[in-house]
Amino acid sequence: YSIQYDDGTAENYFSWLSTGSASAVKFTPAGYPATVTGGRMFVGDGSFPEGVNFLGAEFAVGVIAADGANGLPGTVLDSAVVTVDNFGWVNFDNALNATVNSGNFYIAVWKLFTQIPVGVDQNVPTYYRSYVKPVGGNWAASSYQDFMIRAIVDGPGTNVANRTSGEMIYPVKPVMTDFMATCAPSGKPGVEGIGQYLPVEAASGSRELVDYAVARINGFNPETGETPEDGTMTVIAAHNATQSYNDAGFGGQPAGFYAYAVRANYSVENSTWVYSNVVAHGLDNVVTLNVSRCDGGDVSGASVNLTSNNYPYQHLTATTDASGVIVFDSVINGTYDLLVTKMSFQPYEHNGIMINYDYTEDVVLANKTYPAKNLMVEPLTSVATWEAPIYTAVELQSFEQDVFPPAGWVKESNSRGFFRTNAGGSSFWPIPAGDGYYACTN
Repeated sequence: YSIQYDDGTAENYFSWLSTGSASAVKFTPAGYPATVTGGRMFVGDGSFPEGVNFLGAEFAVGVIAADGANGLPGTVLDSAVVTVDNFGWVNFDNALNATVNSGNFYIAVWKLFTQIPVGVDQNVPTYYRSYVKPVGGNWAASSYQDFMIRAIVDGPGTNVANRTSGEMIYPVKPVMTDFMATCAPSGKPGVEGIGQYLPVEAASGSRELVDYAVARINGFNPETGETPEDGTMTVIAAHNATQSYNDAGFGGQPAGFYAYAVRANYSVENSTWVYSNVVAHGLDNVVTLNVSRCDGGDVSGASVNLTSNNYPYQHLTATTDASGVIVFDSVINGTYDLLVTKMSFQPYEHNGIMINYDYTEDVVLANKTYPAKNLMVEPLTSVATWEAPIYTAVELQSFEQDVFPPAGWVKESNSRGFFRTNAGGSSFWPIPAGDGYYACTN
């Protein structure tokens, strides 16, 4: 079951400045033995403390017996370190294991290196169960009531109905240099109140979807295999009501690779983060290729391939028109290999092009040259003869058109003849499946 001394809404926030300072809530279990297995703490939406990004930061949490002077915190029974992965309620279920056989216990949180706030419920009723301990100081009732820290307990609940209000509590006067808060405390004394004992299912609250949190991710290198989950998360919208978000600040970010993450916020608990694809920012360049023939003829139909050797391993392709000008307008920084081919012309290759800025290259296609054929030397006369290098380049023909044979082709056969198909095999002569039609005879 869950024990809570707040109404779920924070009207104030409290945050220690000094490492080692602690905040705690005193709990009275519903029965004994009571095993404390975990709890949760409300940290708000990230707007306080201003300028502090505490996502990914850690705090220490512990169960403390009420065996100190006058029932104050004394012996630490168990402790753990918790990472803040989300705003709202930070759960540390199953992080603790401490059994209390009588009396009260405290759940305390200690500041480690980063300011992490705890919500303060200032609505009535006030339960007067919140305590503080500045580093180097002593435990005392807090002038800020009530801290939004809850306990998860496993055990019997036989004496819940017998709970009565406790002693009069007199909060101490705060030392303002030790902490930050969004507003001043009341500091009024009052009687220790009776909390709520709820089954864990009820304590988790409704599963109603409230809104979404959106985060920008940077600081990861896809080239070395890092993913967005290895990067640095910056929450840019803690509560986004729609299923889209326009990051107006993206344009001002430094050049690099980025991704985004979205988390569904529910009424009490939140989902895990899901990560987007990787996008490049400030790394794109315009590449212009001026393709021409050495004889000044029509360059239409030349195939252009620009292939990257670096993330995101772009493979850009285009076919020239009569102008011969090819423009790739989003080429990410990296090293590229260029290949330009055209029938009857030698392939043009330029490997290892470093592109970090806009880039232009003039490509001149040279005619193919062919060697002489059938060279022979007459042994008796030592006369050498050969044939001219006559080659006919046949254009690659597809058979995707319905008309068969294609224009310029004829079909001849002694039997059935050639036909167009994409499944011409049989059990006696299997033909592997391809990605289109072909000419076949059987």
